[in-house]
Amino acid sequence: MRDLGDRDRIVGSVRDLINEGVVPGPRIHTAGTPVTITAGHLGWLGGLADSRDELVRLTRTLVGEGSDVIKVMASGGNMTRESNKRLPQYTVDELKLVVFEAHRGGKPVAAHALNSEAVRRSIAAGIDTIEHCGWVNEQGEPDLTEEDLVAMRAAGSVATLTMAGIARQLLPDPDDADQVARQVALSTSRSGGDLYADHQWARRLIEAGIGVVIASDAGVRFTPFSGFRDTVRCGMVALGTDAAGAISLATLAGARALREDHRLGSVEAGKLADLIVLEGVITEGSRTIGAIREVRKEGRVVARAGVTAW
Repeated sequence: MRDLGDRDRIVGSVRDLINEGVVPGPRIHTAGTPVTITAGHLGWLGGLADSRDELVRLTRTLVGEGSDVIKVMASGGNMTRESNKRLPQYTVDELKLVVFEAHRGGKPVAAHALNSEAVRRSIAAGIDTIEHCGWVNEQGEPDLTEEDLVAMRAAGSVATLTMAGIARQLLPDPDDADQVARQVALSTSRSGGDLYADHQWARRLIEAGIGVVIASDAGVRFTPFSGFRDTVRCGMVALGTDAAGAISLATLAGARALREDHRLGSVEAGKLADLIVLEGVITEGSRTIGAIREVRKEGRVVARAGVTAW
């Protein structure tokens, strides 16, 4: 699990306790406190940096505290009223400072970006993963060009397709139907509720040879951690792929983005046996993902059919 919104090293402390065997839990990659501007997205988490010196100092501090990845808010966001999701928060040079300090410490950088200018600046700065990757202009209109595709492919930046609770409600049979969430989903969907139509931009990225990862953005509104199966199903619908393709984008592609594919992300000799066992059989072209029957960590059963077995 990659966490991109910690405060006061709460998630980092839990990660350490899990790694030490004190408490049970999943593998956690934590970013610590996200880097943002004053009055910027998630500024209430405490990671404020407005000047070049503050950006360098905060990034170095996060690396020194043991963050596995550095998170920077390249744009405003939906969860922070005083921020502006249609405008970038940092210049290219400012983002480059974060990337340089993070990469010097051996840490990848994830950037929250909900508008095309913030995405372009993230690509130019060498950001590793671009969360949400919102290809819309200041007016909220689609804004992805062929030049953008060339630049992103050349940079090697990966797009994180965040299929949160709102997207899950657009499935024909969501695991956890919520009428309030569905109304919000319909009101924010450009197509009026068609996941495939809403994600033409993501399919263009894949067709251009650009990396895409399916993730959940769990922890935001309408998005419990328990609904990841629906997130993968959303990926199937949005990208027009089969079950195996969507699962691969949520597992192996995710492991690559975390620089952990040498030990995680696929069932291969020599890798850790972190496995999820699903009901049924998935073959080429399968469009159904069965219910979770079992979870294993390093081969040991830790949950079975909804019952925790830690």
